[in-house]
Amino acid sequence: MHGGPSPSSSDSEKCLKEKEQLIHLLREFQAKTQCKESPGFDAAVRFLIGATYLLIFAAIFMLMVEQGTQDGQLAAT
Repeated sequence: MHGGPSPSSSDSEKCLKEKEQLIHLLREFQAKTQCKESPGFDAAVRFLIGATYLLIFAAIFMLMVEQGTQDGQLAAT
């Protein structure tokens, strides 16, 4: 018994678009910073980019969990 798309599909589409925009900005930033040839600077930038990716995915995961619990609460009422 599978229904149609979930009512939160527009929210997830918005999330995906925001994620794509952030990744695009990160790639632009990475391309600009690759001009500099300092290995220490490069390592710091890679660390920052990696940390930013982790933060983005953690935030998206938390939003999905929160959305799921809200849907569950709505269904329970």
